[in-house]
Amino acid sequence: MKSFLKLFILLFLLSCSKNQTPTFNTITPQGFSLEANDYSITVTHTSINEASNVNIYKGYCDNELSLYETIGIGENYIDLQTGFSEEVYYKISFVNSEGVESDFSEVKSISGVEPINNVRSQNVTNRPIGIHYADYHFNSQRFTRIKQIFTIHELPTLENGDEYDGGLYWNFYNGIINDNIGFYFGIQTLVSGDPDGQASKGVIFSRWKTRDISNYRLSEGGWGQSAGYEGDFIGIRKEFDWNIGTYEIEIKMIESDDLGDWYGLFIRDIEDEDFTYVGSIRFEHGSIKGIRSGAGTWTEIYGAPSSMEFPRWHVSIDDVKINNSEEPERIQSRYFEEVWQSNQFDDYTNIFTPDGKEVHFLMGPYVKRFHQSGNIVTSSSMNQNNCVSYEDITAEYP
Repeated sequence: MKSFLKLFILLFLLSCSKNQTPTFNTITPQGFSLEANDYSITVTHTSINEASNVNIYKGYCDNELSLYETIGIGENYIDLQTGFSEEVYYKISFVNSEGVESDFSEVKSISGVEPINNVRSQNVTNRPIGIHYADYHFNSQRFTRIKQIFTIHELPTLENGDEYDGGLYWNFYNGIINDNIGFYFGIQTLVSGDPDGQASKGVIFSRWKTRDISNYRLSEGGWGQSAGYEGDFIGIRKEFDWNIGTYEIEIKMIESDDLGDWYGLFIRDIEDEDFTYVGSIRFEHGSIKGIRSGAGTWTEIYGAPSSMEFPRWHVSIDDVKINNSEEPERIQSRYFEEVWQSNQFDDYTNIFTPDGKEVHFLMGPYVKRFHQSGNIVTSSSMNQNNCVSYEDITAEYP
């Protein structure tokens, strides 16, 4: 009888255990889905009574997701910080009223959608036209080195797919060195003054308030310019066949003499170990030393043939550092009409960040202005994309 009773109790307990609701931390969220929209992604799920909140995890590779947002159970979430060409990864978990978190859902990925302008842009005239602007604000008000990682996502092209053969300039920093001496540097589609008479892709570096060519030093294969059509200036130029890909460009003070400080310009494909030395320019000593914070990058159309199509071009600044790896406190985007005056391409340009760090510039005959200007990147948003990191390698002056 006792053996029968023990058997009965054992069977009863086993039956109860089979019918128990699984503990909350073993529940796997169901109905998790993603929907792509214009520069946004909608995250949805199927709610359960036991949960009160949903944790949304986000990342830019499938093994580096971190907590991004917490919403109420049953709510949909629209993520407005996405691009259209980058894949974004998500997973979710449920949280009950006691703060216990469930198991994770599967990881899913999707890209946002680029909205299309229903009205095609006008053609380009032959006057210079500014397009995008982004200003860098650092905690350090002066510095002697700035480096940027940038990506050419799309070459400048026309509607039929042909490469645009007009002038495009992407300046990386248009600022002040020492006592109010203006300078800029960047890449162009048509670098003028080449001794062989052929304008081609290359890199330029210029300063104002002088035409004295003793203030520049050329690298092998480079050439200089001294002119007055934009105020007195000198500049160095060098061919560099940039293409779709990621590059690093750096300007830094390399030495000083009795007259001033010499700044050198260097560039490399991110896959290459060595930098290409472009040349260097001297800036007279003053009461203040270094590059002033608060200036930034912009794109410009110049020297376009009359009635040429407005080209499509997609580029991005992926990383910015000054001195000993200091990042910007914030990056502020602006459009041409806020800097100078309105032009016919205001509605065909867009500046956005897909990850709180990269700043993307997009232009084209069917591009639609979607994001307004403002603080597009802040110091708190820069660590969201942990998939890609760049070692801070400084160029060596030859």
